[in-house]
Amino acid sequence: MKKIIASTIAAAALVGIGLGLSGVAHAETVGDPDDMAGWHTAQNYDDCALMSAADVVGQMTGDAPSEEEIIDYAQSTPSVAEPGDMIYHQGVTDDDPDAGTIFKDLPIVLAHYGVDGKYVGGSNMDALMGVLRDGGAVIVNLNSQYIWGGDGQKTDPDHALVVTGVDTDNGIVHMNDSGSEDGANEQVSIDTFTAAWQTSGNEMVVTS
Repeated sequence: MKKIIASTIAAAALVGIGLGLSGVAHAETVGDPDDMAGWHTAQNYDDCALMSAADVVGQMTGDAPSEEEIIDYAQSTPSVAEPGDMIYHQGVTDDDPDAGTIFKDLPIVLAHYGVDGKYVGGSNMDALMGVLRDGGAVIVNLNSQYIWGGDGQKTDPDHALVVTGVDTDNGIVHMNDSGSEDGANEQVSIDTFTAAWQTSGNEMVVTS
């Protein structure tokens, strides 16, 4: 996916690999992964970031846009983060390197559906958990090979998904992952998640 891969990796965030529970003040569970699992929809195109945004719109408003609707909006709306591009490019082939969504522009997409969001770079697990603790939603930019257990490259971010909960008692991150038909309430260890997330410099888009 395109422009998610194009995100700049913050050098300071590279120390985050293997963070595990470090930086988490105490054992707790935040978020509501069981209820939020109902907003998961598997993607049909190279549009994981947009489908994550649709998931979050559903969580926040109770009415998620369809894949076609959110694609239509994003591919006809100019990017602010990368002037001259549109927020989303669907691509003409399955391996089109320009296909995908500009992650930093997701707050524009959320705002179109009445959801106040903001981009945060160089974040950490405490901040992510704080958003969930306050009833907000979180979209992260990460490397899919860690999450899916693949053998591909694990150095660059190439995928976006929604974090719906963190359980520090059991060391688990709960996610809605549009990249999988079974991605509702997908679960990985905190160590796996932090390793995947640090490839983007711990980028996230959060709602207020």
